[in-house]
Amino acid sequence: VVAYIHFAKCRKEIPIKDYCHDAIAFCIIGLLMLIPVEAIECIKLGALATMLLQMSVGAVFYCLLGSFYMIKIKKEPKIVNEALKMLRIPLQFKSIGQ
Repeated sequence: VVAYIHFAKCRKEIPIKDYCHDAIAFCIIGLLMLIPVEAIECIKLGALATMLLQMSVGAVFYCLLGSFYMIKIKKEPKIVNEALKMLRIPLQFKSIGQ
């Protein structure tokens, strides 16, 4: 009840539409990630090797599509740049306005 009252009073300050838009976009990216992960199942490997390959391919695929979404569609390369900096990868993306 308290959470509902707090939400009702603060809903105009919270960009719910933007949050839902981002959530839907990342859910679609997750569904697209499922395609190559499931395709790996056709490769005849051991169970552990298949699982490790699926995890690796899924993580790379999700990160690439998520980065593309953040840079090209959301036009927020700062988040991607910070992640690259943490991984010590010397690659920086610039926003469109720079």
